[in-house]
Amino acid sequence: MLLANLVQNVASNLLVHTGFFREVARVATVLMILMAAMTAAVVLAGLDIVDFIGGYVAVYVADAALYVFYALSKPFRFAAKVAPR
Repeated sequence: MLLANLVQNVASNLLVHTGFFREVARVATVLMILMAAMTAAVVLAGLDIVDFIGGYVAVYVADAALYVFYALSKPFRFAAKVAPR
């Protein structure tokens, strides 16, 4: 969980500080939808707090992976296009 948080924070800060606000908003929206769906699934299935935390970790890791995807595909590609050769 700590590693996922580190990855998420670094990628998020990279996107914010390079001006890719739309991508940050997309990932935040996806996170909100996934967390709501996971919470609803846990409640409907009658699972306990340990299962909820497991679902939370899974969604959080997926969110971190999505941030990394956007961080690698947006700022780095943009920098590669404008960098002098």
